[in-house]
Amino acid sequence: MILRSVLLVFLVSLSVLHGQKEANKKHLQPFRWNNPLPAQFAKLGVKHGTFESKANKATVGYNILLPKVYEIEKGRRFPVVYLLHGGRPGSEAKHLRVASFVNEAIAKGLIPPTIYLFVNGGPVSHYDYPTSLKHPGEEFETKGNTAFVKELIPHVDKTYRTIAERKGRVVEGYSQGGRGTLRTAFRNPELFAAASAGSSGLATELRIQQEGGKESNYLKFTPGDDAYSQAKEYAGRMEKFPMKILLYSGNSRKDFNWEGNVAYAKYLTSLGIEHQHLLIPDCGHSTHQAYTISGKELFKFLAPVLKAASR
Repeated sequence: MILRSVLLVFLVSLSVLHGQKEANKKHLQPFRWNNPLPAQFAKLGVKHGTFESKANKATVGYNILLPKVYEIEKGRRFPVVYLLHGGRPGSEAKHLRVASFVNEAIAKGLIPPTIYLFVNGGPVSHYDYPTSLKHPGEEFETKGNTAFVKELIPHVDKTYRTIAERKGRVVEGYSQGGRGTLRTAFRNPELFAAASAGSSGLATELRIQQEGGKESNYLKFTPGDDAYSQAKEYAGRMEKFPMKILLYSGNSRKDFNWEGNVAYAKYLTSLGIEHQHLLIPDCGHSTHQAYTISGKELFKFLAPVLKAASR
């Protein structure tokens, strides 16, 4: 009996160790600044493009969804929604399931024809990390936010028929991308008319703010580069650059970022920053679930901005 118990503990231990190794492999997936477009999304009209990033000394990929009328109405310009993916490391191949919801929303008239741009957020997802990162045999610059704001947006405005001004730009993101959306929008309100942040890890942003840039024992960002500090800075500029702001998340512990979003909504209110907060019923931490359950509300938030730009 004792021998059997010892054997059982040994087998369970092996199983746990194997699971940890598999989780580590998944977590340490290789990073690339330029990634191929998965074939199934090409069928939805998504196309792949690249630009040269001087900040990162790399060719950087992005994916773009052009509305169907783009090739028909040659003299027309379109607003752009920049989508910031979740997770780490970055890849423009993430978040692409939103494309089907966008196509349907345009077809139903929920939003006007709009360009959707899927961003590669870099090795540390939408941050400018203070140092480069090394993988076996490779070293990557980590200026994900600079690549987006200073390089990708100008490239898109030169390459496509965009409404190349503030009124024609929206930034949206989920999870890590939600964090990036808030930091980027509040730091650069002169660039965006609206910001929509889904299930952002805002408890982590608060910890970074309170601990001088430290996210963990392994990651430390530039002090002040967090959603709390940037919102406070924006509060002094919002009369000059008013933005529509949406926070959305699940309405319970099914979404593990729910409480952090509720606390952040109260923080924005304390700063006098107007915003909407959508709590999605029975939704976990999932972009697909959020759009499946409340896609109409998410597009309804964007519609007035996109319609005003399209006039």
